Amino acid sequence: DSQSPSRVYPAVPHLASLSAIIKQGTAGQEPQRLSSLPMPEQSMPFLDRFTAALIDLLPKGQCSAINVAKKLGVSDRTLRRRLQAEGTTFKAALSQMRLALAKHYLCQSDLTCKHISTLIGYDNPSSFTRAFHTAIGITPEEFRKSQG
Repeated sequence: DSQSPSRVYPAVPHLASLSAIIKQGTAGQEPQRLSSLPMPEQSMPFLDRFTAALIDLLPKGQCSAINVAKKLGVSDRTLRRRLQAEGTTFKAALSQMRLALAKHYLCQSDLTCKHISTLIGYDNPSSFTRAFHTAIGITPEEFRKSQG
């Protein structure tokens, strides 16, 4: 495949749905499709801007708290404080986002696990498989088969 996985952005769940996942800590919602991802604007609610920043930075492998804070135009401390006000941490929100996106890509596309792992910011597919199995109890391939 001559196309770089980090440059292919399949439709992702609507920002509000992903923000709700972060806020509520649940990944059982049916994702909506989004034809184009808006850039984080100051007028958007914080969690929507945070979600958009994560989605943008994950496939680039640059999804650290410092990079997300820079993208949002706030300090690392302000980012952590705002996430704390929403009842979460950067690490927890990142994990929930990765899991929600992984489930979406597994159910809504025929992307390989290698491609999905790149899109959600893992260095290699085995790290993705291990994290997914730890969170869900089954491998990504088993999850995809169980979804039909």
